[in-house]
Amino acid sequence: MSFRGAAGGRASGRRLTALIAAAVILLAACDVGSSPAATAPDVSLGPARSGGATGTPGSSGAAGATPLPGFEDWALINPQAVSMDLVDGRLQMTLTKRALWFQNQRGVLFYQLIKGDFRVSASVETTKTSSPGDPPGGDGTAQLAGLMARADEPRENYLFVVVGDDGNGVSVETKSTTNDQSKFEGPAWPEPAADLKLCRQGSTFTLQKRGYSTDDDWQTAATFKRPDLPETLQVGANIYSDSAPDIVARFDGLVVESLDPGEAC
Repeated sequence: MSFRGAAGGRASGRRLTALIAAAVILLAACDVGSSPAATAPDVSLGPARSGGATGTPGSSGAAGATPLPGFEDWALINPQAVSMDLVDGRLQMTLTKRALWFQNQRGVLFYQLIKGDFRVSASVETTKTSSPGDPPGGDGTAQLAGLMARADEPRENYLFVVVGDDGNGVSVETKSTTNDQSKFEGPAWPEPAADLKLCRQGSTFTLQKRGYSTDDDWQTAATFKRPDLPETLQVGANIYSDSAPDIVARFDGLVVESLDPGEAC
């Protein structure tokens, strides 16, 4: 056999080897594409319990939908700071990291997008995480939870009504924040729980309170005129603390509903 012929045989062998290798790679790629391991995993309740639920895209940096049963179309701001679950039919939010609604700071908000007039209401109970029979706070820290309506904008524009400890004792606190500037009031309240309601009627927002799980008459906690707020808002349940958190909030009967024009709060 001449040298030339040997070189041609080796070249043919290399081409055959390359073709076989290409075929193996192609078959492997097809197999991976059809493998269950290559498909996107289903979202389960687990991430919500560990604070992994997220919300709709926007300036808040959220993405995706929460897997909590009955709240599939709700979204969450600051998911890394809260653990969420359903306990005896009630939404339970446990704050796990400092997260504060004040000035330009953001706490936790679990919300739906609502256009136009609306009503959001719930019976809200707050306790210590470390001692479930005791009110949150008591050490000069603010630890509260309740109902909130917020604009998804670069600067903070929102209002809310919450119950817990505002740093000076148990209270039902109201707050209105305009372009990162917060104004609030926190008159004393007899217990760290209350029925809360927040309504929008045009540019008027009415925040109400009454005894926890009672049929008492509603008291007006605050009324705000906010013509600056857009037609569509993030509306739902919030929770926050100005220091290391020790608060769990339970929301019974949390409902967000649209109001017809002129319908009473």
